[in-house]
Amino acid sequence: MINIIAGSDGIICRSGYTTLMDLIVLNSSALLIPTPGQTEQEYLAEYLSGKGLFSYMNQKNLNGNTIFHRKKTFDNSIYARDSSILLSRALEELLDQPQQKPQSCISEDKAGPDFQGTMYI
Repeated sequence: MINIIAGSDGIICRSGYTTLMDLIVLNSSALLIPTPGQTEQEYLAEYLSGKGLFSYMNQKNLNGNTIFHRKKTFDNSIYARDSSILLSRALEELLDQPQQKPQSCISEDKAGPDFQGTMYI
């Protein structure tokens, strides 16, 4: 898939979340055509087009006269940097939390001999 995207003159695709994440990682833009009725795809296509990352067109407007611009690329390093910072902060928060001792989710008198009911809070 990487070779196909990298070697293409242009990409026309749906604006599903996974497709968009793949394109962003590969620094490739595309003409997005959201699946009609898929509000998330419609929102993502419009939003990311407004950010200059992709172009988009509604399916009903697509015809033989549609002008397709060659594939453009963009610098995704800002997203990689921001993602790295957010991940680091989340891990620091997680590691800074005091370790809690497991607590039984069933009282001792109700637990059978073969059952260990442990819940982590």
